[in-house]
Amino acid sequence: MKDKIELHVTPSKKSSSPDKRGRRGKAASTKKNRTINPDDPREQKYIGIRLYHSDRWKREEKAQFRTLSMVSKKEYLSDARAKDIITTRKNINTLYELAKTRGIAKQEALLRFGTKKNKLNFTRNEAVAAFVTGFKGSLPHTFNRDGNLVAKNKVVAKTRPNSSKGKVGATSTSGFKEFNKDYKAFTKSLLKIFALDSKKAGKLAKGLAKKVKITVQG
Repeated sequence: MKDKIELHVTPSKKSSSPDKRGRRGKAASTKKNRTINPDDPREQKYIGIRLYHSDRWKREEKAQFRTLSMVSKKEYLSDARAKDIITTRKNINTLYELAKTRGIAKQEALLRFGTKKNKLNFTRNEAVAAFVTGFKGSLPHTFNRDGNLVAKNKVVAKTRPNSSKGKVGATSTSGFKEFNKDYKAFTKSLLKIFALDSKKAGKLAKGLAKKVKITVQG
């Protein structure tokens, strides 16, 4: 069963840091002070792109979550790939639940229907980012600026249409779809083992869940 899964963040061929605005951008920043709204999708995209190009996302857990949240938006990650990731998340959660559950009937129900679908109170891209990075912070996340994201002169330039275009390429994945396919076959065998020895089957389920390693390439 496939245990190595990857998500790939791809720089665009025309990629450049949003810091490099040129003289015109710097001049504009001294004239306009804009109110920052952490819930604004444009603000979240700006933060993700800045972190990506500054490489903070490779060193800091929160920065990686914010970058992955940005590249998991529909603009960069297709619905099909996002669905594969969310399904993998559900399947792994089910494996952990199986390890804690006793009783054949309950175990069969878990294997057939998975863990209960709790309505997400956060976005799809936050769900993807939290699962892939293992982020333990509270969700929904508040996208406040920090570190190199805060302007030194405390003045925020007005937004420029399409300024984020070409900064990041499409996000790709490998292994999620294959894992979900193997998971279906594995659960059929697991049901037979549960009927004979539920404790042993629980250990197998937990062992598999822990064995799965998700990495981010970029």
